[in-house]
Amino acid sequence: MLLMKKLLLTTITLAACMLPVAAQAPVPANVHPSRTPIMRDRGSRIATPSESDLYDITMILSENFDKFTKGSYGAPDTEVLDGFINSDLTDAPLWSANYVYQAGGAAYIDRNNETNANLCTPILEIPQNGKPITITFRARMGNPEYQFDWAEVYMIDVTDPNSPRTFYNDYAYYYNEEWREYCFVFDKPRTGTDFFFQFAGYDTSMYLDDVEIKFRDPKLPVPVPTGFSDFTDDGFTANWDAVEGADSYLVSLFTLDTNRDKTRKYILQDVPAAECKYTFTGLETPTTTYYYTVKALKGDQQSPESNQMKVHSLTIPQNITTKVNDDNTVTISWDAVTGAEYYELTAMRTYEAQNDETYILSKENFDKLVSPGTTTLPDYKYLPAKEELDEWTDQPGWIAEGPAHINGAYGLIGYYAQNYGDDIYLESPIMDLSAAGGKVKLSADLFAQPVDLYDDCGARIEMYNYVFEDDKMKGKRADFEEYSSLADEWMRYSAELEGGTPVSALSVWATAGYLYIDNIEISQDLKAGDKVAVPYYNAKPGTNEVTLPIYDLLRGSKLSFRLCAVREIWDSMHFSINEYVKSPSTPEYSVSIDAAGITDAEAGTQAKAFVTDGRLTVVNPAGAAVTVTDMTGRTVATETGSQLNVIDLPAKGVYVVRVGADTFKVAR
Repeated sequence: MLLMKKLLLTTITLAACMLPVAAQAPVPANVHPSRTPIMRDRGSRIATPSESDLYDITMILSENFDKFTKGSYGAPDTEVLDGFINSDLTDAPLWSANYVYQAGGAAYIDRNNETNANLCTPILEIPQNGKPITITFRARMGNPEYQFDWAEVYMIDVTDPNSPRTFYNDYAYYYNEEWREYCFVFDKPRTGTDFFFQFAGYDTSMYLDDVEIKFRDPKLPVPVPTGFSDFTDDGFTANWDAVEGADSYLVSLFTLDTNRDKTRKYILQDVPAAECKYTFTGLETPTTTYYYTVKALKGDQQSPESNQMKVHSLTIPQNITTKVNDDNTVTISWDAVTGAEYYELTAMRTYEAQNDETYILSKENFDKLVSPGTTTLPDYKYLPAKEELDEWTDQPGWIAEGPAHINGAYGLIGYYAQNYGDDIYLESPIMDLSAAGGKVKLSADLFAQPVDLYDDCGARIEMYNYVFEDDKMKGKRADFEEYSSLADEWMRYSAELEGGTPVSALSVWATAGYLYIDNIEISQDLKAGDKVAVPYYNAKPGTNEVTLPIYDLLRGSKLSFRLCAVREIWDSMHFSINEYVKSPSTPEYSVSIDAAGITDAEAGTQAKAFVTDGRLTVVNPAGAAVTVTDMTGRTVATETGSQLNVIDLPAKGVYVVRVGADTFKVAR
């Protein structure tokens, strides 16, 4: 609701901001008086050192409304100022107003009775010098029925007078009980030259005084914090870049209150530091967020305070051990981290080819997907929904849009693509596909089911390479193969694609009807010495130990992993997580997984299912119940009590075989 209201306000503001444009040429900077506003009983300026002690100031506009002599605080004048204000009332001409009143040396902006009440500066000619613009002013709420509101400043670009636009805006809390001084710094690079500034309360009326718009050049450069190091359970080292010519520095450490103003609670303030670092100790770093700032000193000259640097983290997990177990699992353990609520482990399957060979990067058969859906009546949501497939895949990171579930296979609703132009696809995890010259092969069983009589169900297999542009990851198609008129039976398709990079993914797209996908295999023809790394497993254990399964694809490769500790910061109502606090990740650890582990299943101690000459053979050492279903969910055979079952399959296709708790997928 707040966002909608701000968008509406922006629209209204732009309309109102046409007011100063009509009859005013830009006023050059530096033509207005540069002076300290007169102090009154309303409050006092910020304590020493003063702004002029810290900065060389180039004043663009200064106005203290001393000529607004009528009315007073609490009893503004009754004569409304609307349109251009008489130049006898301001130091610089061509201020403009909408529902503004004199208030004894201040301006009263009556947004309580007019939703678009505002006060606008003259149009100012501001040079494109790369310097941020600083706006300072005093404000106090004008409606005692409100506890707080927001003081807002808009900077409007009218370089093109026919197309004014909001260039920058900011806001801050303000209150009834006292006058406060506010400082906004607009540091967005400017391309225009003509601007004016608009002041108002957000919801209700506001008293405004002592407006200054200026450039501020620090007399001594401001230190730049570079982060923290040597983080422990009771301290850390604050670091910053050196300031040329500085003799020493002053460092402050504080926390922020949870109140609206985020009031600082100082632990240490202006502690001298001879070097560009300072080590704090005796803290509660695992559970508390700290901030530090730095000032430079050169003789008697002090720099302005640096930006505050947030410090919250956890220590890196230590003493990591791995153990390969006899039950086709590997256990990873480490020392518990103080303050950690859980841990994040990211595991990769890494491999270096010793000879020229075909290496399987990914292999999924969706046997874990148990659904009442069938090829003619899949289980799906009515809107194209994005979905993560981790619970049904061996390899983490598969995603889809427009899913349709059936038993033992994955479906896509191509109808949405055909009729609404939606992107409907199944996409692999992002992988390094740069080996083998970037060439990769994807094979899959596909089954098309028309929704309408004239549907021409097709599929497209694509390779996407991901790049960072404008601080966002974007996918760019590198290669694709397209298929049309797919049959309503299971058939095998293969696509050989080129152009893989270290950040690539493969996807299968649906174009009409329903498209069902099964037995996906992604492979590369490696040369001796080629290296690959693909996602294997993600885990979030709540304790300092996790056990991962060893899938067949991991045999003969290395399990490489990194680990970090995590705690969560929730909002005050515990409705949502505001922030995740994480330790740095550990170095990469790896454990080799012996290829010989596959022989356990081959020795006859586990169930197996395979097809030979059109007949299904089930090896069933425990004599468990056997159920065979086709891909529509129809049961075609059941057996029980026998250790060896040979079953005639009724037709070509893919079948799901359940042997006790085990599930297999076979194809005739």
